[in-house]
Amino acid sequence: MGVMLGQPWGLLALLGLPAVLAIHLLQRRAVVIPVSTLFLLESLPRESDAGRRVERLRASLPLWMQLLGVLILTWLLADPQWLEKNSVQRIAVVLDSSASMSVAKPVVLTDLPRDLSRLASATTQSEVYVLDSRQSGGPLYHGPEGEGILAALRAWRPAGGTHDPTPALRLARKRFMKAHGLVFGVLGIMQWFWYGSEKRRERFVKMCEDRDVQQLTFESYMNKQLVRKKPMAHVRIFFKDMAHLLGLAKV
Repeated sequence: MGVMLGQPWGLLALLGLPAVLAIHLLQRRAVVIPVSTLFLLESLPRESDAGRRVERLRASLPLWMQLLGVLILTWLLADPQWLEKNSVQRIAVVLDSSASMSVAKPVVLTDLPRDLSRLASATTQSEVYVLDSRQSGGPLYHGPEGEGILAALRAWRPAGGTHDPTPALRLARKRFMKAHGLVFGVLGIMQWFWYGSEKRRERFVKMCEDRDVQQLTFESYMNKQLVRKKPMAHVRIFFKDMAHLLGLAKV
């Protein structure tokens, strides 16, 4: 099981750790002088205010609570997401094989593998389809994200004339929907119902704030398949949905 950060910039909150330590190191410890009468203070010799500016770090409850607070804030801002071991990201790419694209081939060779690597990092496994817009034969590449894609792109020869890319786009959609059509069908039904009126839309937005809904929805989007685990989470979501449908839940 891997981990992906939803907001990597949230790690900048870790800069609060050295700030908290610096505050505790630079604070001056008050010197307590017990006296019986105030007039004796006048006879005390004056001492220089200069001295050590950095105090030895002392373990204290406020220090540990502040460090813990910074770590919790970093955790919330970074939004870590756990990836299932068998999660798969399927990506379909259609390359325009018009002759005019030959001048852009060097850009495709550098940018496309980088973009595919970024998309594939959302899951532990990836399955990539690279199709020719002329749809002459099978796909240029079909397999995991890696060096094989770069070899297929080098062998790609955009030298065709004017042509209609619709068949290739339809094939890419067909391959994608064959594996994930059920998820998008369910999402379409949900969108049709909950966005049918303003009142239902507001209730749907309120439901999406639920932690169980967010976790299961994230896994469904990443894996493009319905999540069949955490049965108690499904039970809780069911009763919350019924409460919103019956108007019992507050918005």
